Amino acid sequence: MLTSLKQFGIDKNYFEIKKIGDFSNASKEGFDHIKTEAIDFDKTKEKVCNELKQEGYKSCDALDIIDSKNRINFIEFKQLENRENIIDWIENLDLPLKIKDSRDILYNIVRSRDFVYRDKKKKILSCEKNIIISFSLSNKNSIIKFVSLLRLAYVEEKIISHIKQNYIEGEQFNAPICMKIEDFDKKYLQYK
Repeated sequence: MLTSLKQFGIDKNYFEIKKIGDFSNASKEGFDHIKTEAIDFDKTKEKVCNELKQEGYKSCDALDIIDSKNRINFIEFKQLENRENIIDWIENLDLPLKIKDSRDILYNIVRSRDFVYRDKKKKILSCEKNIIISFSLSNKNSIIKFVSLLRLAYVEEKIISHIKQNYIEGEQFNAPICMKIEDFDKKYLQYK
């Protein structure tokens, strides 16, 4: 089903697939070096919200539909400032809400009358779903940059914990995956 969904999304201009590094927010968020291709999901959100005449949806940065493995990856990039109150910052990012809204946007496309596929609701629910958070701890001070490296594991643990505590009920997501923005192209290959 995902092959048909992907083609439908492309044909109806819901899905713009390009290098993640070419997304409009790539430079601001520090991922303009990424060569992996995915759906610019902020653009998908804009189109769906315009059609529904609704605002306020949030979305993850990228969506990757791997039809050969019946897998959907929701991908978010964040440039986190290394500060003492990093836990408060992580909670204020609303990552669980971004994932929920992204899922809802995708399901709106699946439910479209124009997308004809037998048992489409059942099939989309049965897909493997990953949440991938790619982040970097930024700091201008070179001494603090070294300390930032030591905090990466701590921050990763807190991001995963925050998402798990706020998981979408009734949905089957795998455990959240974190990876550094700098290593994204290489690390992401195992989830393709």
